[in-house]
Amino acid sequence: MSKYIFECIDAHTCGNPVRLILTENPKLKGKTMSEKR
Repeated sequence: MSKYIFECIDAHTCGNPVRLILTENPKLKGKTMSEKR
């Protein structure tokens, strides 16, 4: 099992949860955001 450490900010916008990723470890595969999910 791999372990990764990354920085993020969790917040709420109009009652909806939002997670903003600040670092890219691990590097996500894909060209679009839909592919990176």
